[in-house]
Amino acid sequence: LYYAITLYLVQLSQEFILGYRKHHPNIQSFYGGNLSLDEVSEKLRLTPDSVWYKPHYKKFRQKVRQELKSHTDHKIVLHLDIQNFYDEISIPLLLDLLDKDIKFGIKRKLCYDEVTQSQLISFFEFMMGNKGGIPQTDNDISSSFLGHLFLIFGDVLIEQEIQKDDGLLETYSIIRYMDDIYIFLAFRENTSEKRQKKNIRSLTYRIADCLYERLGLRLNTKT
Repeated sequence: LYYAITLYLVQLSQEFILGYRKHHPNIQSFYGGNLSLDEVSEKLRLTPDSVWYKPHYKKFRQKVRQELKSHTDHKIVLHLDIQNFYDEISIPLLLDLLDKDIKFGIKRKLCYDEVTQSQLISFFEFMMGNKGGIPQTDNDISSSFLGHLFLIFGDVLIEQEIQKDDGLLETYSIIRYMDDIYIFLAFRENTSEKRQKKNIRSLTYRIADCLYERLGLRLNTKT
């Protein structure tokens, strides 16, 4: 039943995820799979690449290494680590965020209304013993997808905070594998080291604040 519900949410969010990738080219996110449904038959595309984590994780590491090799003279890297990520995911909040961003026609077709949302919340509460969060097991593509879907909204919040400092930056990128987040900031050459450090401290605090305020997520001190 958990897998069936995940596939329902895959179908519900597929167009939203494609639009997110298209409109946010500076964000590259991975979750160890690529679940999607055929647009015509609406059947799940089952391939090793869509459900096996290893190629996606390798691609994530390659992207990180490529970014580290470029602009090394004036680039700063932030590594964000989220505390107890799977336990802190709020299903009611995720469903509400999707309700605001999914097109009306898709919601109507898939009967995504208040009753459906209430039933989904009840299912997760039952499965998690009213503790909140989502299940966490090794290489569980369902939990990985749901965690990824939740953090898509985090990606956008982080990018919005970065763009507030656009005048200081030459380029930026966000590369994420689940809750393992790297932010690469290449400052303009005339930006002093003192100004860079001040900006980084401010940006880190702002990201921490907005992730907690909007998504209920806390950063670990090892960030």
